[in-house]
Amino acid sequence: MSISGRALWQLQLFSLICLIVPMIVYPAMLGTELQKFSPTYILCEVLFYVIVTYVLYRQVTFFQALQISGLCLIYRLLLGCVFSFLLAVVHSISINISFTLGMFSYLPSLLLQIVATPLILKPVLDGAYTESSKGRFSRSAEMSSRETRDSEFSTMGYSKERKSAKAESRAIHKVVSARKPMDYKAGGETQYTSVDLNGFDKATKYLGEDGSVRLAAVLDNEGLLLSNFTRGGLAAEDIAPYALTIAAACADKIGRLEFGAPERIEFMLKNERIVVATEEHWTLMIIAERRGDDLLDIRIIQSIEMIKKYMTERYSQKLHPTMERSYA
Repeated sequence: MSISGRALWQLQLFSLICLIVPMIVYPAMLGTELQKFSPTYILCEVLFYVIVTYVLYRQVTFFQALQISGLCLIYRLLLGCVFSFLLAVVHSISINISFTLGMFSYLPSLLLQIVATPLILKPVLDGAYTESSKGRFSRSAEMSSRETRDSEFSTMGYSKERKSAKAESRAIHKVVSARKPMDYKAGGETQYTSVDLNGFDKATKYLGEDGSVRLAAVLDNEGLLLSNFTRGGLAAEDIAPYALTIAAACADKIGRLEFGAPERIEFMLKNERIVVATEEHWTLMIIAERRGDDLLDIRIIQSIEMIKKYMTERYSQKLHPTMERSYA
């Protein structure tokens, strides 16, 4: 698990705060009493960490929740050791008494450290457990062969028979949706297997590995879904076509300012973040929770490059049939 510089800086800063604040108020008890060590208190502390873990990371398994709780307990004990050492140095207390106070008895310090520990460790744990709880994808309908898949996409995306292509697309890309498209709590995730995934599927699947992503969809210029990932019951067929409307409206307004057409549009709502990226022959739409970290931006850029590369390698001749002859 790699720790970013920002997460490490936050860990050090808030750890110092948890150590300094109790030193300022010591030896005031703030209405509490000294406690004696008991294994029951440790069990209650671990239970508290498990509950907080499920609140912060809703998709973790029970085993992962125990792992995180164990890390929180170890970190809290380390804070208690450092605080005990500071008590011994600053207040000239014997080591045995200071360690008893700092780790198990002095409640103002213990309560602050217990409550703050999950929040302090969250930036560090985000990178380890938001991705490990994802990636359970199984596709609801599988293709018989790669050639069949390519031919179906060709008729789906760029042939003149759009009506028949739309029917084929819906048979291939079966989307789990609820009655209310924006009801995040209903339904589940779009499911894939790793068998014969094309470039569009790989891009949306890669975006879906970020736990904040609720929808990732690739559309052609007529609003036909080429691939999509959904989480929490979003109806991709109902929502994704609005990406073309958003892109057209923004391009019209920007065009009046005599600027070029936008390549990427982003909206920050109260609880959601919407990103629309447009190219000549396709549009990518992402709906994610606003709490998502900066790593999502990197995933968006990489997924756009994946789609561009796939279009260039597989469909450049279909999109430009006269290109090869022009250089002959």
